[in-house]
Amino acid sequence: MQKFRTIGGWISSGLIVVGCQSSVQSSGGPDQPAAPGAQPSMAGVAPSYPSAPPSSDPAAPSGATTSPAQPGTTSVPPASPDAASTTNPTGMPSTLPSTLPTAFPTAIPTTLPTAIPTTLPPQAPPAGAPAKVRTEGDRILLPGNVVFDTGRAILSPTPENQTILTQLKQFLLDTPKVTTLRIEGYTDNVGKPESNLELSGKRALAIKHWLVANGVAAERVVAVGFGQEKPIADNATPEARAQNRRTEFKIAAVNGRPYRGVPINGGGTEFK
Repeated sequence: MQKFRTIGGWISSGLIVVGCQSSVQSSGGPDQPAAPGAQPSMAGVAPSYPSAPPSSDPAAPSGATTSPAQPGTTSVPPASPDAASTTNPTGMPSTLPSTLPTAFPTAIPTTLPTAIPTTLPPQAPPAGAPAKVRTEGDRILLPGNVVFDTGRAILSPTPENQTILTQLKQFLLDTPKVTTLRIEGYTDNVGKPESNLELSGKRALAIKHWLVANGVAAERVVAVGFGQEKPIADNATPEARAQNRRTEFKIAAVNGRPYRGVPINGGGTEFK
C-alpha cells in the first residue's frame, strides 16, 4: 500500500493532508518505509567526474593534460614523444656544457705591451695663450712690440700693448734678482737727430711710468734714449724704418751690480 510521510507521521493514501510532504519510495520494498535520516542509495551507479581543463603546467609535455588525483591513486602523465629532448619548451638548454670554449684565454698576461709609451709627449700650449717673456743674454724678449702714437711719446691704448707691458711687469715681480731694468728707445733717421733723441728717450720714459704705476719700484727701472743711432736696418724702405723705430729691454743690474760690466745707462741718455 502507498503511504505518505507527513509532519505528524505516516498515513494511508486514502487521506489528504495539507502541509509540507514528500513522497519517498522505500529502499527496502514497496511496503517498507525508509528509515528516518537514510540517504537515497547510489548502488549500481558509476560515479562521473568533470573533465579536467588543459594543463597549465609549463613543465608538462606538449599535448598532455592533467586531472585531479583521486584518493588512493597515483597520476602518471603519459610519456611525451620528445621526452629525450635536451631543451625545455622555452628553448633554453636543460643542462650546461661541462667544458668552457677553448677560445677563452687561460691566463692573464703579466707584462704590458711594449708599444705603450712610458712617458707622455710634451703638451702644446692652449690655443690663444700668450707667449711668455724670455731672456737671451742681457736682452729681455717680449712677445711683441710696444706701439706708440705716430710722432708722439704716448702709448697706444691697444690690447696688445696692455698684454705685453703686463708680462714685462710680471717678469720683474717674479725675478727680484734683476734689480735694474734698462729701457732703451730708438727711432729711424727721419727728422733731426736731436728731435729723434728726445722722442726715443720720452718713449722709454712712458713705459717706465706705466710700470711704476702698476706696482714696480721706480729705482728698478732706467729709461734711456739713443735716437737714430744703432739702426738694425738701412732706413731705405718704410719696412726698414719701421724696424728701427723700436724699444728694447735690457738687464742693467743683477743683485745690485751692473750686468756683464756694462754701465747702468748702457751708453745712452737717461730720461727722468
